Amino acid sequence: MDEATIVVGGSVSAVAAADFDGDLLTDLAVAREDDGIVGFLRGRPGARFASEVPISVGTGPSALTTGDWNGDGVDDAAVARQRGDEAGRVEILLGGPDGLAAAGGLLAGLTPVDVAAGDFDADGNMDLVVANNVSADVTILRGGGDGNFSPAGTLSVGGAARAVDVADFDLDGCDDFVVGLSMDGLVVPYFGACNATFARGPQTLSGALSPAGLVAEDFTGDGIADVAMGDEVNNMVIFFTKRANDRFFLNFPGDDYTVSRRPVHMRAGDFDGDGRYEAITLNSFVAGSISVLTSIVGDGGLRGDANDDAVVSAADLAGVLLEVGDGDGNRVVESINAYPGGPSADANGDAVISRQDVRAVAARIFPRS
Repeated sequence: MDEATIVVGGSVSAVAAADFDGDLLTDLAVAREDDGIVGFLRGRPGARFASEVPISVGTGPSALTTGDWNGDGVDDAAVARQRGDEAGRVEILLGGPDGLAAAGGLLAGLTPVDVAAGDFDADGNMDLVVANNVSADVTILRGGGDGNFSPAGTLSVGGAARAVDVADFDLDGCDDFVVGLSMDGLVVPYFGACNATFARGPQTLSGALSPAGLVAEDFTGDGIADVAMGDEVNNMVIFFTKRANDRFFLNFPGDDYTVSRRPVHMRAGDFDGDGRYEAITLNSFVAGSISVLTSIVGDGGLRGDANDDAVVSAADLAGVLLEVGDGDGNRVVESINAYPGGPSADANGDAVISRQDVRAVAARIFPRS
């Protein structure tokens, strides 16, 4: 694997990859906590990036998430700010031909440290859930489909929220979320009712001293999202798998992995092109490093096989285009529900079916020599 270093300067607190300018190439957004900048780096062919375009968002950006906030087919971003002037806000950045641009924001809570996106009221627009550390709650921000958000309620989670992620864990068509409580060593699932309200699940996920990183994804390839939790004290990643469309999770011996010191952030994707999700952790001590966890559990599925013929070919382009063309930004589990055989049009492993998947399927059909 070839490696390249991109110098962005400052204290990097979060990174997100998406197509922010609509050219079907992956761009980067890099948050710098010390100077209040989110840098936009336009993607170039050959996995290269243009020079950073700085966007001022105010001091203390701590987390990034992406999605299409205004329905124009171009990825946007949301930035949580945990400190500094007007701390507690979530800033909205909208994508377009020129890349990301600031588009206002709103107050979320005390010390928001993480943010994730989902459609919590089933209106087809992406909403946000914000994990607030000091106020020990999460805030739901309802998306209007035009790039604007409004408060839809705050839910006490009973502890210092540190991380949050979204998936439809019980396959009822309503997005749910899990939140990590850093002082309690717990991850708590909350199940949505498609009206921006949530019920705490019957089970809390334990086994960590201090959950810091958190990611929800289908690591087992059965069409049901699982949870990976990074414990920054025990220096390990704990996996909780879902094996049925209920509200319970399982942890088996051997499903936990030791990583480098202090795994504080987590992401998932198909990083090695084997058609299965892998997890990565950003480890903050002693020197920053990244751990990649492959072949986690289960056999996975063939990513990009949109027509369920066990081959990724030109025929799958039609299936991916069909999913992209309906414009509803289907999550992967929704696509699997639509096809009982279990094919996934999510060719690039980012948990959302988008134009990036068209490019990913094409790359597999016509590999570079």
